Formats: sequence, C-alpha cells, structure tokens
Amino acid sequence: MTPSAYRERGFVDGVNAENARDHAALVNRIGPCVGLHHISEKVRTEKDKMTYSITKKELSPQPVLVVRRRVKRSEIASTIAEVLPRVFLYAQQKGIALAGSPFTRYVEVGAGMLTIEPGMRVAASGQTPVSIDLAWTQTSGEGEVVSDTLPGGPVAATMHAGPYDKLPDAYRD
Repeated sequence: MTPSAYRERGFVDGVNAENARDHAALVNRIGPCVGLHHISEKVRTEKDKMTYSITKKELSPQPVLVVRRRVKRSEIASTIAEVLPRVFLYAQQKGIALAGSPFTRYVEVGAGMLTIEPGMRVAASGQTPVSIDLAWTQTSGEGEVVSDTLPGGPVAATMHAGPYDKLPDAYRD
C-alpha cells in the first residue's frame, strides 16, 4: 500500500483525533524497537543494569493483538523479536490504531517451556482480526495474530527494558 493510500484509508474503526495522535506518537516511538534493529550482546555495557520501581495500579480491560507461542526460556528474546514486528505490521495493514507500548504476557511458565503472547495494545476492539495469510504463519494455527483483551483489575507493575537474562531481577524485586 502506498503512503498516500494508507493515509486516505485511515483507521478501520474511525478512531477519534486523540487516538490518532496517540497512535502516531507510538509508531514514531516504538517502531525501531519492534524489530527494525537489534543490539548485539557484545555491545551491552553497565548501562543495562536496571533499577525497578513497583507501583500499584488499577487497570481497565484493554483490547490487544497477540501471537501465542510455546518456547524454551532461551528462545524468549528471539521469539519476541520475531513476533512484535508481525503484530505491528498487521495493525498497520489493517488500519488498527495502536494504544500502548508492546508487551509480552507470560501465560504459562513451566520448568522447561513457557507459553508467551507478545502483542500490542490497540485503541478499538470492534473488529475481529482474521488469520494472517502471509508466509510467516506456522502450522497448526500457531503464529497467527488474534485479537484478545487484557483483563482489568488491580496489578503490581514494573518496567523491564534491559537484557532478557536480567528479567528474573524484575520478578525478584
């Protein structure tokens, strides 16, 4: 789709001006982190040390687009790096307004395998995305972008923006 056709089409749910501004700001801010570049582990320095602040919040239910994958712990980073660009592209192609930073939901955590759902928050839930018909879908229905809702309620929240091998520190704090 050409840029002018993309602008002319707009969002499929006719989002308001505030949602459109939020979407544009998110695209500019998170586009690079959704897979347009990666930092080698060799490049990481002491700046990767994290400090965590934990806050209590009350969240409203949030519509999202996700891809569910069952992976080994060693595959978390590569899976997120593979999936988020697909979700991002899917939202752009379907005219779905983004409404928040990328996230990964850890659905099931086992000793050897985890079920994760990398995804993006979206502004509207009035549409039901269909399976992606592009070459990246996996067999058995896995790997498809689907709409879902993050449940609302009380949460304890922290943000981890460092290397994945330091992720357990976020849980420990």
